[in-house]
Parts: sequence; C-alpha cells; structure tokens
Amino acid sequence: MTPFVENQNVVVSAQPGVELGHGDASSAVSGETKMPSSELECRSLVDAFKRITIWRRGDERAPHKPLLLLLALAELYKGNPRLQEFEYFEPVMRRLLQKYGPPRKSFHAEYPFWRLQADGVWEVQPRTGLVSRSSNTDPRKSELIEKHVKGGFTEEIWRCLKDDSELLEKTAKALLIEHFPEGLHPSIVADLGLCFRNLEPRSS
Repeated sequence: MTPFVENQNVVVSAQPGVELGHGDASSAVSGETKMPSSELECRSLVDAFKRITIWRRGDERAPHKPLLLLLALAELYKGNPRLQEFEYFEPVMRRLLQKYGPPRKSFHAEYPFWRLQADGVWEVQPRTGLVSRSSNTDPRKSELIEKHVKGGFTEEIWRCLKDDSELLEKTAKALLIEHFPEGLHPSIVADLGLCFRNLEPRSS
C-alpha cells in the first residue's frame, strides 16, 4: 500500500510527478451530514467509521482522516476532553503524517479537522465566521488557530465510546485494518499511547 498525502488541491502520490486529481475535499461542509450522528446507534459505530470518505485509487488512499480519528480515540482513551483546539491536534498530526505518509514540504492537518464533519462523526466549534481559503471553502489554518476552533467526536459518538472500552478498541482496530498496512499497526498504536491486545501481525 502506497501512502498518499493531500495538498491544497490534489492528492499527490508518493511516486514523484504523479498527480491524481482532487482529494476527498468536502470543500463545503453543509449543516446536513451524510450520516447524522443523532441517528447513529452504538452498535453500528464501527461501520460508521469504516464508511468515512477518503480519496482512494485502488489500494492507495489518503491517511489524513484515519490518523486524526485514531488520534481523537487516543485522546478519549486518555480521558481528555471531547473537543480539543486545532492548535492542540496540529503538531501531533504533523508528526504522524511525517512518519506514516510520504515525505512532503508541508502537511495539512486542517483538512481532515474540517472535512470530517461531512462524515457525521466529527464536530467543529465554531463553524461560522471563519475566513475561507482562496481555493475552496475550507477555513484557513491561521483562522483555526487564531479563533481557537475546537474539534472532536459528536456527543453521541463520544458517549458510546466513553462508556465502552471494548467498542473503542474495536473502532481503532477497524481504522487500522481498513487504512494502514498491518506491519504499521503496533507502531501507530504505540505513537498514540494506546494499549490494545493482539496487535501483533497475523501469520500468513
């Protein structure tokens, strides 16, 4: 599996010179998500996370959204608040993208932080009064920082996961299996500070 990284307008392959077109840019995040979290039952949570929209081409996919969701799961696991400021997430996401994505001059944690709202699993506060980028309707990174914008799981998803450590583990493992090579799973879990059972690579 070759990792991909989103830049402002395209998702660029780890292979030099290959431009693959627009990413999963849910450029305009409307007030109506694809799957309203209020209708989400705890038992279907794993499937909801599997259905997040990401840019993909065959086995190749952008890692931004899965990494941010795994980071948010780790925050919940550690007992941290449901919503965290973008400025809190950004340096950790940058390190994760540097390690688990292809080498790039810059990394854009602001993209998944904003666009996950369209998947019905993520909430951002405030959503209005933010200056957009010139290329799309995503807010500028500087706006997210200067206006102390916070993001995290919706309240319904937070309650499901907070009260069920087994479900949290199943959700994290589903994201790992769906989006990352098996050999990277222990490293990602260790970097996030999670502690799960049976993460050793399965024998072929």
